[in-house]
Amino acid sequence: MYENYVLLFIAWGIAACSVNDRKIAVQFISSPVDSISTEPYLFTDANETVFLSWIEKRNTTSFFKYARLEGDTWSQPVTIDSGSNWFVNWADYPVMATDGKQFIANILQKSSDKTYSYDVKLLSSMDGSIWNHVGLLHHDSVQAEHGFVSLVPFRDGVFAAWLDGRNTGGGHNHESHNGAMTIRAATLGFDGKKVEEWELDNRVCDCCQATAAITDNGPVVIYRDRSDEDIRDMSIVRFVNGIWTEPKPIYSDHWKIDGCPVNGPRGEALGNMLAVIWFSSAKDQPEVKVIF
Repeated sequence: MYENYVLLFIAWGIAACSVNDRKIAVQFISSPVDSISTEPYLFTDANETVFLSWIEKRNTTSFFKYARLEGDTWSQPVTIDSGSNWFVNWADYPVMATDGKQFIANILQKSSDKTYSYDVKLLSSMDGSIWNHVGLLHHDSVQAEHGFVSLVPFRDGVFAAWLDGRNTGGGHNHESHNGAMTIRAATLGFDGKKVEEWELDNRVCDCCQATAAITDNGPVVIYRDRSDEDIRDMSIVRFVNGIWTEPKPIYSDHWKIDGCPVNGPRGEALGNMLAVIWFSSAKDQPEVKVIF
């Protein structure tokens, strides 16, 4: 929750250390949210403008809002959308992206009365103020789980990745005998129109967050994979010369777990340098790891 909380920004690096004898400054910034809220998401565009989005709940209606950081204060919040039939959950949250002019975002809307049955609906804005619904991110009509979305500006549009449950029959695979959760990706315009779409991996962790980044060589997606033996380590796929590579572990923790740990990796690219951080609890030893 945001109420009476502050948001702490830390630059890439370790805040407690000095860099070339310069101390990294840590600044506390008051939250732009004045009511009980959830599902915060931070995004920084190519101009290094920082955006914060979140969901506010009033009675039975959810409001998806964002603000931008202007100096050391937040702008007035903008409402992207509102609804009373959304899937609102701490693990799977809506996100937004912008190239500094055009904006795109998503919400998660229930598609049936089943617990894990919801769609990824896209919204677009040409100015960040007026938002329009522009369709679904996925084009199947299966009442199943679709979510855990990543949106990143790419070329003149957007690169998207998401978990797609069209093969699961509407249930988590570890609770049923249906097909497995997949991870898919697509390129879009900021108007939501799809250019290309791919299946990246046909068996992944059912409800674990994923991350996408754009390197100089192209997009990469890092996610929690799932072997036939329920080993759920982090894998990476890369888009190289118009073709996706086969999934490859970034590091073999050998974490075997029968259920979804929910958490996933976070990654960021600078040129062709990629940094990824993730949680593992192999052999019941909780660890947070980082790899370059």
